[in-house]
Amino acid sequence: MARSRRDNRDDDDDDDMPRVRRKKNTSSELTTILIVLGCVFATFILLFTVSTVVRLIADRRPAPRPPAPSALVTSEPTLIKPEPQTQPTPSDESSKPYWAPPTAIVKIGGVQVRLVETAIGKISLEDIVRKDAKSKDALLAIKLEITNTSTTKKITYRTWQGADFSFDRDFATLHDNYGNSYKRITFGFGSTPVGALGKSESLYPNKAVSDLLVYEIPLDTALFLDLELPAKNFGEEGTVRYRIPLDSISRNN
Repeated sequence: MARSRRDNRDDDDDDDMPRVRRKKNTSSELTTILIVLGCVFATFILLFTVSTVVRLIADRRPAPRPPAPSALVTSEPTLIKPEPQTQPTPSDESSKPYWAPPTAIVKIGGVQVRLVETAIGKISLEDIVRKDAKSKDALLAIKLEITNTSTTKKITYRTWQGADFSFDRDFATLHDNYGNSYKRITFGFGSTPVGALGKSESLYPNKAVSDLLVYEIPLDTALFLDLELPAKNFGEEGTVRYRIPLDSISRNN
């Protein structure tokens, strides 16, 4: 019996040994975790301290001095004066339009327009049937010259007589000082005024072309005529405007 009791105690001791080992292992693992956490926390504190010190040093660093002014820089800006224009481009419709006298050369963009002649009389015609044909009645003829002043750009001029079919205004208009409007005159199929351009013409750099516009004769009591020519007919914006005194118009018998 005594041996049996000793054997039982030995068995109990053997059962307690794994429990002790497990407790030791658990305690060792907990210690390791605490050490790792402590290292991470210490690293964080170190990084935070270093960044704070660097920021303080940067804040205390003196600002860089501006470079000394160069001897080539003047104390006052230089004003560049714009080149004068023959006619100001009408960018503001509310502003008063510019009316050029008949002797002026009007330039818009790379194109200049010149009023060559204004005359009242019978118009010479190029007719496929009649030779040396002329208009039945006296009419007002306005001769214009269009010049491409560009050295690098080719343009297309579309006649101010206007196209047969157009969705916008592509023709010249004529009014007198009383507000009367004068019609453009055409002569039907196969008959065109001598000097009148066809539908359009290509204008190479430094080349010119002439065109002839025909209108009803104005009132004798009119003081002047206002001629408006849309600049889009040569690819620009705005309007060429001429004010023609009636006494400057020649009369042919």
